[in-house]
Amino acid sequence: MLFISQSPLEKRFRQIVGTTPKKFASIIRFNSVLENLKEKKPFAVICDENNYFDQAHLIHDFKNFTGETPDKFEK
Repeated sequence: MLFISQSPLEKRFRQIVGTTPKKFASIIRFNSVLENLKEKKPFAVICDENNYFDQAHLIHDFKNFTGETPDKFEK
């Protein structure tokens, strides 16, 4: 539909946005997680609503983005 293959599209995306499409999607998803934490939703619900396979994957992303676990981050 766009008349462009995946590789050039990703390259153009990186040039414009400053990161890969996959990383950008992860950032958007993690922002949603942070909003859910503000709403005091249970961690299991946050995982489910943000399409994480399990809590371990969310905790891994959490550590990558914040450097802390969710428990330490909230304090």
